[in-house]
Amino acid sequence: PNKERNAQVRDQFHVAGYPTVLLISADGDVFARTGFRPGGVNLYLEHLDAIAVEGRVALDEAKNAHAGLLAAKPEDRKPLFESILARLAELSATDPGASVYLKAIRETLTLDSDNALGLKEMAVVALLEQDLADGKTFQAAREVDPKNAKAIFEKAVMAQVSDVDSGDEAAAKAALEVIDALTSAGPIQDQDVAVDLYVNAATWSFHLLGEKDRAKKYAEKLKAMDLGQTGIDRLIQEILEG
Repeated sequence: PNKERNAQVRDQFHVAGYPTVLLISADGDVFARTGFRPGGVNLYLEHLDAIAVEGRVALDEAKNAHAGLLAAKPEDRKPLFESILARLAELSATDPGASVYLKAIRETLTLDSDNALGLKEMAVVALLEQDLADGKTFQAAREVDPKNAKAIFEKAVMAQVSDVDSGDEAAAKAALEVIDALTSAGPIQDQDVAVDLYVNAATWSFHLLGEKDRAKKYAEKLKAMDLGQTGIDRLIQEILEG
């Protein structure tokens, strides 16, 4: 068995347990999934037929919505896009059509690249809220909210930081760069977000990377917040006196 390939397929199709049976179109879209069911072959075939019909309808609906968005005039796209956002919010990642709606939302980052219609911002917010953001989403968040006036930039940074392994130096350095960029762009709107980012920045800088000046900068920010939290106060003292 090819363990790497198995893991790749598992992640690609969001397989959470075994056995998992996928019904896939010629285009590679999953339109139904199931697993073990008691009752014998005939009942199982009836079950497959039923979920296949329902799944194809849902997949076709998603594809039509996607095609309609692409074909529409710019001034007509907003209600179509809002409908796609609403539909995706109702679905789980494994539901038929979910991947098509997600693709349409991601494509909108380019379709409305200058955010003239406000769709790019809507797409970024939706992807962040549903924990579906990727590198392009993070960059788009910075573009639509460069001063962090709407707290979109800070939400994108939090999403990036949350994925960092505490012992991964390369990831920590990359995260510190976006935290630095955020703090230079404008005030962080949510105090809890500010605390999380400053604590991470101070800890990584001091303990992982040995960047004492950078650590002190974030320790000073935490000190100015006067949080009165023992663990954070201890970190501040360690850094400023170290």
